Amino acid sequence: MMPNDFSRSGRAFLRFQAMAALSASFAFAGDARADGGIQFNRDIRPILSDNCFACHGPAEDRGGDLRLDERDDAIADRGGYAAIVPGKPDESEILRRILSHDADEVMPPPRAKKTKLTASQIDLLRRWIAEGAAYQSHWAFEPIERRPPPEVPGSTWARNPIDRFIEARLRAEGLAPSEEADRATLLRRVSLDITGLQPTPEELAAFLADTAPDAYERAVDRLLASPHYGERWGRHWLDQARYADSNGYSIDAPRSMWPYRDWVIDAINRDAPFDQFTIEQIAGDLLPNATKLQRVATGFHRNTLINQEGGTKPEQFRCEAAVDRVNTTGAVWLGLTVGCAQCHTHKYDPLTHKEYFQFYAFFDSDTDVNNTAATVEVTPGEITGRPLGASRAEIDEADAAVAKVKAAAPKRLAEWLAAWPTPSEGRPGPENEWQPLDVRSAGSRATVEADGRTVRLEGTADKASVSLAIADFSRSVNALRLEFPADGEEAGGPRSHAPDGAFVVSEVSLEVNGDPVRPMLALAATEQKGMAVAQAIDGKPTTGWAPDRTRADVEPAIVIVPRDVVAPGRELVVRIEFAAGGKKIPRRVRVLACEQNRLAPPAEEPLAVLAAAIRDPQKAADRAALAAFAMVDLDARIAAFDRDAIHRQSQSSATMVMQRLPKPRTTYLHVRGDYLNPDTKLGPLSPDTPAFLPPLAASASGGEPSSATRLDLARWLVRPDNPLTPRVTVNRVWMRYFGS
Repeated sequence: MMPNDFSRSGRAFLRFQAMAALSASFAFAGDARADGGIQFNRDIRPILSDNCFACHGPAEDRGGDLRLDERDDAIADRGGYAAIVPGKPDESEILRRILSHDADEVMPPPRAKKTKLTASQIDLLRRWIAEGAAYQSHWAFEPIERRPPPEVPGSTWARNPIDRFIEARLRAEGLAPSEEADRATLLRRVSLDITGLQPTPEELAAFLADTAPDAYERAVDRLLASPHYGERWGRHWLDQARYADSNGYSIDAPRSMWPYRDWVIDAINRDAPFDQFTIEQIAGDLLPNATKLQRVATGFHRNTLINQEGGTKPEQFRCEAAVDRVNTTGAVWLGLTVGCAQCHTHKYDPLTHKEYFQFYAFFDSDTDVNNTAATVEVTPGEITGRPLGASRAEIDEADAAVAKVKAAAPKRLAEWLAAWPTPSEGRPGPENEWQPLDVRSAGSRATVEADGRTVRLEGTADKASVSLAIADFSRSVNALRLEFPADGEEAGGPRSHAPDGAFVVSEVSLEVNGDPVRPMLALAATEQKGMAVAQAIDGKPTTGWAPDRTRADVEPAIVIVPRDVVAPGRELVVRIEFAAGGKKIPRRVRVLACEQNRLAPPAEEPLAVLAAAIRDPQKAADRAALAAFAMVDLDARIAAFDRDAIHRQSQSSATMVMQRLPKPRTTYLHVRGDYLNPDTKLGPLSPDTPAFLPPLAASASGGEPSSATRLDLARWLVRPDNPLTPRVTVNRVWMRYFGS
């Protein structure tokens, strides 16, 4: 594998690159003359940079119109002499000036306030010119070369190639390696580095007990497999991506960028190859048949500031966003302060003002103009494949299922209630047997009739309530049946004190041994619009249940109570409140009870719909109790019908992504970086990369480089012949592990 082969897995790439970077760093940091030759980057460039480049470097107002940072200019004939004459140091003007004692000729001049070059520096320059004055581009721009680890005779310390570089350098400095850390410290360090978390006591104990030679390697593999690895290292990358959950500036309104954050964490945890990691963030939207996740990845460049202040100029901040994308791309992948060239040619990097805006052209044709027009909808967990909510299609499907079941529910409930025999029918049956409850007292405005079970209510007020103290009973109860018989038990007789025969049950509550007990569920076959039976147990006296008075008979209401609460030997009080204008109070009421485990529905759909009334996640215990009561797996049965729970879980968000305009904008150089001052004389600029780096290939569409897009730029960044991206990436990883 070549040192900058990005097509391998991210972790393998980072491991290999760490070795390559260390190899290069120790090679450049070694003795300047250890190999017997002079290297421009290692030995000469530092001398010229410190003493000469300020006046004879990239700056446009250079002294004597001489550039010493470019060989062609340095060796050019200047009317009988040259600054550098390759192979002839005594004929080179640069050495004559350095050795001069004339204040008007000596270099560096006294006004530069530079110290005179040392004898060893002058000797290096003389030897370099004598050897031909070979130049190199800056070492960072040179191709990466494989450097074999040095031989370390008699070493017992080095365990891998990196150790050999380290030990060779230590020996050269007359130093010995530090004492090896104890195993507990070693595990703590690597755990913090990889996951950001301390090892647990169990992990530490297992590591200390593992005496196998590869115990440390397996501990590292375990940490790399942890989901916390992506969270830890994702934070480092998000710093580079200038990630933020708000727009910035004074309003600083929130925005949903968390899908991009989740994408980064997931990409690291699934060990995405670094070339893919790069391409999808720069230009995932331009990939053929781009997926939603590839578009989400382009959130990297939607982390720019958005100004929402009144009176701002959208074009100004669109251009500022494009500038930010140029500068961030240059810093993250190339390690360059390209932003310096926004206003002028770079003072020390080989990047011109024009090249800056050729790079800018890659980002000048995207749709965002201080808005969120380019977005995709993402639900929590969708990025990692562990959705926390439902998709919009699932919500629509659930809505349709609920509507269908609700339409059939009244008929099914009527059938269900009809299957529950009453004592008056003379057929108790083994299942769903309802037992009338004896009432000891009913309160001041009610009278217990001669049968000891039916209570007659007064109709002298608009509001009324009865507190039915139930006599001793011998069975555990899970359901109460509230019946409202007609006056005189005659079918079709008056049931209410109101002229229209209507009544409203506003609240049903229980007390067991003096403690309040909240009913779990209320059922009824009929209800008026806006007056559902569930409102009779919602704890709100201003709401209530009203049966459909157009029916000749009034179906009872069923109230289900928690299992094993209403049991023999306990005192039960059933309180029923009636609250409505116009004396809408029933004339009579009777309460019957059903033994636990005897109330089972003949069909699952009505119960599924009605159980959805228990929507609050904090009421999970109630739902479980209802499931146990009905002897069915309610959670499985109502999952497809609990619309509100699906809506609650499905908190989809629109996250911003990159999107290219159908017709690209025309890009001009901005004079002194001012978007209001385009250089129209220079003419339109095509997207291109800096000339000091490998040239941009033909565009992905097969056209000329002039039609290049962000996708071409992304692929250029990770090309094998680009020397900067691997160096910058490894240095960034190296810094996180070793501090510099």
